[in-house]
Amino acid sequence: MATRVYNQEALEAAYRSLEVRKVIYIEDVQRQNKTAGLHFFDADTLRFFRSRIDWQTFGTLPIIYFVTSEKFTMIGYPDGPRLYTVRAIDMRTGRTLAVSEFQRFKTLQGARNHAKKLASLPYDGEPV
Repeated sequence: MATRVYNQEALEAAYRSLEVRKVIYIEDVQRQNKTAGLHFFDADTLRFFRSRIDWQTFGTLPIIYFVTSEKFTMIGYPDGPRLYTVRAIDMRTGRTLAVSEFQRFKTLQGARNHAKKLASLPYDGEPV
């Protein structure tokens, strides 16, 4: 995996360009993480964890919530179920964080509902 060079100026410029928009798309989230030199959305990372990223986002800048799903597999064991995790990204830094217990939700809708609820709460200003 190639190492990305972290570019603070590019990250800040990308954030400023998003501030004027009403809607933040999952592609914006992925781009901001990549611009920060991070690897959460890299194809190799997603493949390793058998992860999928839901297209829907919740919240307003600087914190955006989204849902991932992962499917646990291990050689010699049957595949586990696909389960869902709510995550947040600080669009100022590109860093992601699980804000629910890992794989807490059995359904995508349950995870989306939780993300929507979190997005409706007041933001305390602390970076993710």
